Amino acid sequence: MKKIQIDLRGTIFVSRSLALQNTLERLTAKNLAEIISDGHYYLDRNPLIFHHILDYYSEGHFHLPRNICPIQARSEVEFWGISLTDVPPCCYETLYGDNESELKAISALEEEINEVEEKYNQMKRQHDTSGSFSWIAIQYKLVNALNFPLQSLLGRVWLLVVALCTAISITVFLLESSAVFRVERSGQINNITVEMFGDNPKAFKMATTGMSLEMAVVELLSNTILTFDLILRFSINYYSGDGFHLPKNICPIQAVKEVEFWKIPSKDIPSCCYEVLYDEHEAQYNSIENFDSDLKTQANQTVSPLYEEKKTKPSLERLRYRLLEAHTHPFSTWSGRIWIFISALVTITSVVVYLLNSDEQFRIPREDLPVLTYNLTYMYEEAIVNHKYLVLIKTTREPTKSALEQFTNVLLLLELILKFAITHQKKSFVCSLQNVLELLTGISVFFVVYLDRNGAEFMDEPVLEDILVVIGILQGLRVIRVLRLVESTPGMKVLKLSLKESWREFALLVMVLTSFSLIFGSTMYWIELDHPDTFPNIFVSIWWALITMTTIGYGDFYPKTAGGYCIASLAAVFGLMLLAMPITILASNFNAFYNCYNYRRRHLLSRT
Repeated sequence: MKKIQIDLRGTIFVSRSLALQNTLERLTAKNLAEIISDGHYYLDRNPLIFHHILDYYSEGHFHLPRNICPIQARSEVEFWGISLTDVPPCCYETLYGDNESELKAISALEEEINEVEEKYNQMKRQHDTSGSFSWIAIQYKLVNALNFPLQSLLGRVWLLVVALCTAISITVFLLESSAVFRVERSGQINNITVEMFGDNPKAFKMATTGMSLEMAVVELLSNTILTFDLILRFSINYYSGDGFHLPKNICPIQAVKEVEFWKIPSKDIPSCCYEVLYDEHEAQYNSIENFDSDLKTQANQTVSPLYEEKKTKPSLERLRYRLLEAHTHPFSTWSGRIWIFISALVTITSVVVYLLNSDEQFRIPREDLPVLTYNLTYMYEEAIVNHKYLVLIKTTREPTKSALEQFTNVLLLLELILKFAITHQKKSFVCSLQNVLELLTGISVFFVVYLDRNGAEFMDEPVLEDILVVIGILQGLRVIRVLRLVESTPGMKVLKLSLKESWREFALLVMVLTSFSLIFGSTMYWIELDHPDTFPNIFVSIWWALITMTTIGYGDFYPKTAGGYCIASLAAVFGLMLLAMPITILASNFNAFYNCYNYRRRHLLSRT
């Protein structure tokens, strides 16, 4: 296979790729490339990204540099005929990001300090075994002066010189912008200068004056010393064997391939290059690929194989497939949109009716309330001081709202049964906590209706209050049905995924709050032991510590001693610090997942 040469604005590239040669011939036919000689092509293109184009045509893998403009990246990809399906997830951000992402470098400071000290000690040992005027000795003194300037006289002198030159350079820059410190230029002012700057006194003054010779010499001298300091640092770091470093603009997967190819030990890679070598978004893209299927449906716009097979299946199976498709991808079909609209309307109606039925204003007096004996009358009228409990006993639901609640509940139960009938994973459906809670919520509605209609029979039951509490809690769980409405939206999917992937942060948050609640709660209990009306037991003080650390502070319990005030202040401060760290990580995870999701969405939609 013969070689071909590609000239990009004077930069020559050589390749043996037959696919690249075919692409160049296609570009030549479109007058986008020029044939200089046999196997020699010229293109007026930026050579910055062409190394990665060659990687694609020679190895079949395409990766984009991080420092390229997204618009330029898409233009080059389109020009060289690279399919968007060959762009890996790690480069979505480069291809579609409007701004270069600022990836957070997680590097251990202590490890870096130990590495510097180890190199310094190694050089010191070499210096001790060599002569005073050897290259090792000079190198050791220079490294010591540059990296640890306060530990030697040479370092202190050099640090003073660099600081003085920096201050002089900044001062001269500031002074030369003022007309007071500028001198008149030699020669007469020409008419062109007057016409261009005559209306602007400041611009005219800057055009007709210049920097004084003394200031120019001082600035030149200071900048020369600062430049020498910079070059000296790079040279010393290179010759002292500072190790292997990766450029920040390389793709992480490509970096791993090069490190493995050149047999570079991982221990020789410094911590400053960890973020280049290990892409923090790779696992997030993999998680999104596993849980998300809506985007593939929107992007591919191809008929599913199941859809082709359903024509040969019985009508019942075709109906099952259509219902499953409408349930799984509600926004991709008209039947799915209608389904989710009806489900949303029924769910919202059920929740609103439940909330109204708990308010005394929307309830009516119970007509079948029996004539109570003296003991029961005393128990309900005088002994029971809980007004909410009396409302539930003496009033009942309005017939219209009760019928509407039963109707919506039946529809939601039928929807749940329908989902169970059409799903292929019935075991997972039955084991789902949300489905179990929805079933219990639907059943509890019928118990409530039965108690409303036959409440008089249970007036003298001692466990009536406990029954009402249990059923009320089950009814309140119907609000989780609202989550069903938004679980198909991208935002909710990303939220669920980020919460699932952040279980370590949740565990850390619970562990930290529990530990410090025990510490501050037990300390507060013993400090406030002399005040019997503050914290009746240690469990209340632990609850107080938890509420204080979360910055809620109900105010039902509070300290009354100076020591208690100090402990409360510490609990509040520690709560702010301890909560801020895990919550920041959770927010960062959600933001990272959401950005990855959007990049992937744009990538999939652009392939249509």
